[in-house]
Amino acid sequence: MKVISSIVFSAAAMHQVNALGRKLGQTKDMLAHKLNMSDEDAKKLVRGYGCFCYALSSQTVGPHFNYNGDPVDELDALCKKLFRSQKCIALDNEAGLYDKECVIDNAYQWFTDDNNNVICEEPNSTKKNPNQCKINMCELENHFTDQVAALYNSGFVQNDAYDRLDEDEYKNTCAHIPNKGKGGQDLACCGKGIERKTYNTVMNVCCNDELASPGSC
Repeated sequence: MKVISSIVFSAAAMHQVNALGRKLGQTKDMLAHKLNMSDEDAKKLVRGYGCFCYALSSQTVGPHFNYNGDPVDELDALCKKLFRSQKCIALDNEAGLYDKECVIDNAYQWFTDDNNNVICEEPNSTKKNPNQCKINMCELENHFTDQVAALYNSGFVQNDAYDRLDEDEYKNTCAHIPNKGKGGQDLACCGKGIERKTYNTVMNVCCNDELASPGSC
């Protein structure tokens, strides 16, 4: 049985609407809808897993203790991709692409259309200038949960060794790896959806959403 935060009726059709919330709340609600399960069961699929998936009771994806190494498996890899793509939202904000301050904790609304697809906008909204930052954040969560749902539907099973790590277990599993990148360089973003990530504009260029060497595009 699907569990969605609230239901709104329109003249054209009945649309399911997610209430505003923080990032993990958004993820579990979308995932519950896509996997046809309760919000609580959906949260258990992603929270506190590996090095990047809402570890140590975090409400957002991303590493702790300066970890910047490899993910432990396919699910953790998706969480790492979401983390990297969300960093691009911050860069977009610094570049002045949004009219309002944009942070990854921004709340947003979404609803499902007549085909049960997630639509990232306020239902029945008449706003001429919607908050593009919130919409873009929603689209990242939408893409991420699509990928997570597909992973579980393919038969993926979590490894208990990476589930609900405490601080000591996290530090032993996700050992600190010094960042070899050069600080202070200009950064930009390349890619689409959760494949989007930052890159050093001195070292690379972005060609058709793929990183390439300067002059090769």
